[in-house]
Amino acid sequence: MDKPGGRNETATMKAKLLKTDGSKPEFLALRAAADKTKTAKILMLAGLTLIMLLIAPACQAQQYNVFLRVSGISGEATATNHVGDIVATSFSFAGTMPITGMGDAGVPTVGRVAFSELSVSKFVDKASPALMYNLATGRILPTVTLYVQSMNNGKSVDFYIITLSTVIVTGLSASEGLNARPAEVVNFTFGQIQMQYVAVNSDGSTGSSVNSCWNMAANQSCGTSW
Repeated sequence: MDKPGGRNETATMKAKLLKTDGSKPEFLALRAAADKTKTAKILMLAGLTLIMLLIAPACQAQQYNVFLRVSGISGEATATNHVGDIVATSFSFAGTMPITGMGDAGVPTVGRVAFSELSVSKFVDKASPALMYNLATGRILPTVTLYVQSMNNGKSVDFYIITLSTVIVTGLSASEGLNARPAEVVNFTFGQIQMQYVAVNSDGSTGSSVNSCWNMAANQSCGTSW
């Protein structure tokens, strides 16, 4: 069975119109039905076009870039405010708080927070040899900063920033996919970590900023603001 407004239904209406006397009520009824079908098609196409126009800007607004700034090591980024940084593709980071026992009234007691390494994925670039050298020597890097940048309404904002201090490269692994650009994962361990988040408004402007900092050696905060 043909769907309403389908090609076969429209063709059938046209054939009936050709065989029908234009002065008869039957002709007028068929003409009205044909016009109704045509109008429905036009409205459907207009609706689909409107949906695509509404979706496209929303998808475009959700674009993100990741940059890595390592003391003394140059990358290949050319973006504004990140010239010479390393272009990253993804990152991962975690922390855990161990439960050491149960105190009075069933309140758990905690131990010392444990942070994972900051793991950053990137393509092989001009920074790769220097990162490998730092891995081999165990050299302490003063700072390593990860920037996550949002693109909204043509404006770029670094809205999530992780800054590591007293940093050592503790891992580097490179690989190549089939006919793909070689990539690598770099791991950093650290003595202090600061995390900052900047709110981004719908028009791309920035709002309030919150941050926290933790020093692992002292096992205490090195500043908070929220």
